[in-house]
Amino acid sequence: MTRVICRNLRLGRGRARRRTRTRRGINTHRVFRLARLRARMHGAHAEGVNAPKARLRVDSAGFSSIELAIGFVAVIVVGTIMALTTIGLSSFAASEGKGSVDAALENAAGAVSLHGGALAVGGSVDVDGDDSIDLEGVDEEAVVQVAFILKGAAGGMVVDLTPPHTADDTGTDPDDSGLESDAVLSFTDPDFETVETAWTVEFFGDSNGDYFLDDGERAEVTVWLNSYDNANAVWDLGTGGSDPYVDTTAALLQADTEFNLQLHLKSGGVFTLQRVTPRAVETSMDLR
Repeated sequence: MTRVICRNLRLGRGRARRRTRTRRGINTHRVFRLARLRARMHGAHAEGVNAPKARLRVDSAGFSSIELAIGFVAVIVVGTIMALTTIGLSSFAASEGKGSVDAALENAAGAVSLHGGALAVGGSVDVDGDDSIDLEGVDEEAVVQVAFILKGAAGGMVVDLTPPHTADDTGTDPDDSGLESDAVLSFTDPDFETVETAWTVEFFGDSNGDYFLDDGERAEVTVWLNSYDNANAVWDLGTGGSDPYVDTTAALLQADTEFNLQLHLKSGGVFTLQRVTPRAVETSMDLR
């Protein structure tokens, strides 16, 4: 009996141990399952929480790059517009400046005008320099002077006509005036050209006694192509490049020849006279 009881007790203890082990195994399995479940849930939670943050960072970085690109393009556009505006303003200023200069030149040129026609004076030129005239020999008849009358424009600017030469009918004319002349008169024809001719001026009519051509005044300008020897009553050739006169027989202004006179004023304007000499040289010739 005692053995039976002990055997039963051992059986009961064994069963109890197996049950305990089974329960512990189940409990361990559940723990593992719970641990895995918790891990999955934690991973899902971590992914679900952290993934938007990662996407947010990427989206934020991408948005910043777009902003940078837009800003760069905006700078280029603004710079281009400013450059074009500067060029446009410069062109406008240059155009306005040119218009002002053109207007000033036009006003200066219109400050004087031709009053009436122009005259040419013919004379005998002492080509050989013997103080006498022999037209059967080498001496020549030629146009020796050109004269025209200028008038000041109504309401126009005052024009300085201070002459580089004067004439007094003694010795050899014209003489150096000794005055500072701001107006320059040039002469051109097919055989002779000088940028600074010898010229004199004489005011008449309503004049205030100076060399400035005012509104309402008249001034006769005389261009001397040859100098005049008052003592011998002959016209002389020039002596070379040091004087403003015709130097050779071939360069004398003859009949039926076109010539051009330009009076360059200090104000910048230019008065031009273009004429053709008559078919025959005479003492006085009307140039139309």
